[in-house]
Amino acid sequence: MTTQAGGMGRSRGIGSTSIAAAMGCVLSLASLAVGAPARGQAMGTAAPGVDTVSLTLEHALDIAAQSNPAYRKAENDLDLNSVEMRSTWFDQVLPKANVTLFTTGYTGNIQHRARDNFGNPIERPTSDWTYFSSTQQLFSLSWDIQGASIFQRYRAQKITNRGRDVAATKARRSMQVAVRRWYTAAMKERDLLKAEEDLVEARRLDKDVADRLFGLALKTRVDVLNAELGIQKQIGAMQQQRTAYEKALLALRTQLGDDNLGPIRLAEAPVTPFDPSQLDADALVKRALAVNPALQQAQVSVDLSKEGMAEARTLWWPTLSLGWNVGRTAQTQEANSLFDMTLNEPMDSRFYAQISFPMFNNFFQNRKQQAQASIDLQNAREDERQARLNLEEKVRGALLELENQYQSLQTNERAEDIAQEALRLAREEYRLGTRTFTELRSAINDEADARRQVIQARYAFMDQLFTLEDAVGTSITPPSAPGGG
Repeated sequence: MTTQAGGMGRSRGIGSTSIAAAMGCVLSLASLAVGAPARGQAMGTAAPGVDTVSLTLEHALDIAAQSNPAYRKAENDLDLNSVEMRSTWFDQVLPKANVTLFTTGYTGNIQHRARDNFGNPIERPTSDWTYFSSTQQLFSLSWDIQGASIFQRYRAQKITNRGRDVAATKARRSMQVAVRRWYTAAMKERDLLKAEEDLVEARRLDKDVADRLFGLALKTRVDVLNAELGIQKQIGAMQQQRTAYEKALLALRTQLGDDNLGPIRLAEAPVTPFDPSQLDADALVKRALAVNPALQQAQVSVDLSKEGMAEARTLWWPTLSLGWNVGRTAQTQEANSLFDMTLNEPMDSRFYAQISFPMFNNFFQNRKQQAQASIDLQNAREDERQARLNLEEKVRGALLELENQYQSLQTNERAEDIAQEALRLAREEYRLGTRTFTELRSAINDEADARRQVIQARYAFMDQLFTLEDAVGTSITPPSAPGGG
């Protein structure tokens, strides 16, 4: 209110020097406005013929779910699940089938010595070359079983697939937290830019007051110059903040990963910190232990180590090999059977069953593998226990820091109220002549710093909330909202 009165007082008449100074200030602001469109494209202002995207947080999350490279890599890995599962079924669980549709060959040899029926070496009476040809079609089934369960590899593959699902869930959650973090970071820089623009206007009004008092011979030219200097410094701070905002938009665009995304403009969205004292730390830890992807990955490692231990134990079990071959073979001297597809030969069939006991084969190597598998399982369990301890520490620590950020926000909001009231009184005293402009400038700087600190504290609370959500592994609803907790 006092500032507005100062601005109105300027219409009563001031000196020509004051008018020139005011015009210089206006021209400075005008030159800044002219330079803004050149930077607008980086900030989200569309170039001619290009539509600007009004980006909400939900829209940003949808774009990142389709385009974020890290998340897409985790999603691509899921395509291996079905392929590897089919391979496990047909290569390691079910009997293996082999089909030879056509094999033909022509062979020649000469042999001078052989053995009779009793194993005695005999000479061949003639030393001529022997030539023969053959053509074969064959179908075979084979099945090797070792251990107590033929579905051991199947279970191991299911655990591997579950690990990929957990990795994709972790990547999606990390992507969501990162997008929310960068989106609110851009909102913070935008709010700080708005605050710097408001401070430029406030400095202009302070200069108007200095001009009016100088015109009334109540203040010196030094006050006018100091006021103009304050405007220029604030314009520099505003330009620096605009650059920070543009960089935040670039970082957000990179996180989204959409190469074809046009210029963006952040949609207006309220930032509503809440009192986190009503959040139950034990309930958050319990929820984190149930859904946190990092802990689930540790549990997958334990399950894989269990299967590795079971596989190492099968080295002591007997191996049962079953097989059945059926086919046709045409074989004659010279080239008569080469490419023989007449199918006149009778079908040959062969079945075999073999059992072996390899427990004493590579005894020490098998013992080494079993010992290594046992150690791997113990270490995996310790890693899971360590992950649980770290997760509980992270959740409880993040909640404590969130409460601290909320208290800091309240302190900064109270400090802003005090600084605004102090600035209002300081401006009134300056008009009455009881305060110098140097003293007024101190109050101005204190109020500007308090305004910036409130914005910083508000978004520091949100950033810490994202840290807590990342630790828990799911979104956190404010306790005051329906279904909160």
